[in-house]
Amino acid sequence: MNSGLTFFQSWMALIGALVMFAAIILKRRYSLSSAGSLMRRILIVSAVYFAPATLGWFLVVGWALRIVAERGEPVPGTAAALCASLGGLVIARMTLGREIEEARRMPPRW
Repeated sequence: MNSGLTFFQSWMALIGALVMFAAIILKRRYSLSSAGSLMRRILIVSAVYFAPATLGWFLVVGWALRIVAERGEPVPGTAAALCASLGGLVIARMTLGREIEEARRMPPRW
C-alpha cells in the first residue's frame, strides 16, 4: 500500500482516542467561573480541550480509513470528509457547547 494512509498507525489511534476521552471528560469538570470573560473562556477551551480532541478524532478516522483501504474496499472521499467533519462538529458541541449557548444569549454588540 503506497498511499498517505500508511502514516496512520494503531498506536496513534489509541493515543487519539485517549486524548479525545480525556479532553471531553476533563472539560466537564472545567470551572466556568474561574476563567473570566466569555471570549477568554472560548479561547482557553478551544486551545486546551477542543483542538487536541479534534486531532485525536482525525487520528482515529485516519486509522479506520487505513484499515478499510487495506481490506481492498473503496472509500469515497466525500464519505471520509463527512465522517471527519461530523466528528469534529460533535466534539465542538461537547467541548464548546456551554460557551456557544452563552454567547447566543448575549445581546448583539452592534
